Amino acid sequence: MHSVEIVDEGFHCLIGAVVCLFERLAGGEILQFDEFRVVKGQRLNELKTSDDTIAGLKKQYKEADARLREACAELTAARKALAAQRTEDYKTGTYKRAGGVIDPLPEDAPFFVKDYYDYYKTKRGYHERSGNSTDGWNVTGCQSFMNQPLLAWAHEIENPVLLIHGEKAHSRYFSEYAFEKMTGVKVEGVSKTVGNKELLIIPGAVHTDLYDDKNGKIPYDKMEQFFKDNLK
Repeated sequence: MHSVEIVDEGFHCLIGAVVCLFERLAGGEILQFDEFRVVKGQRLNELKTSDDTIAGLKKQYKEADARLREACAELTAARKALAAQRTEDYKTGTYKRAGGVIDPLPEDAPFFVKDYYDYYKTKRGYHERSGNSTDGWNVTGCQSFMNQPLLAWAHEIENPVLLIHGEKAHSRYFSEYAFEKMTGVKVEGVSKTVGNKELLIIPGAVHTDLYDDKNGKIPYDKMEQFFKDNLK
């Protein structure tokens, strides 16, 4: 029997997004080549030895290295802050919370915040034990993500994968980046299939549309067929 994976738009937390950015800079975009680094995608047999090419590669390296240093500094600062919070949590015997969805909702709140509010702060999705409905997650809850880039080995997945995301979801890039890591194909805002990996973008759907199907956006038939095709 094959195993399969379905990933929806709730599979990352905020720190996961930070590490995703760091991974893109540090783990997947730059490769060591002789005395300088070459941006991935420049094949060895495509490299020329002209002064212009070497100068261009050195410029790319310096720019990428600057971004990497900045990302490393931010990541180190975040690690220190989380370590300090763990110590404080131990001293107080409780966990500091990050805060749930803002309430009352400001008139000028971004759309995705309004989207969350419509779900977590109403009968539609409110629950007294929901972090987003109340006082949020533990500040240190995602600390382990800082040392383990979430998609570092995604390219090694051989099993069928179906990623489902809303076209209008602010978090859509999570699935798009996961798809790119698994297939090497970059997509934006459209559905795509490469081998046994599929990215399904639901037209018009926002982040919470795939939570409870209030607006009839969840592709149940597609998921059923995916399992029937791959669980044999």
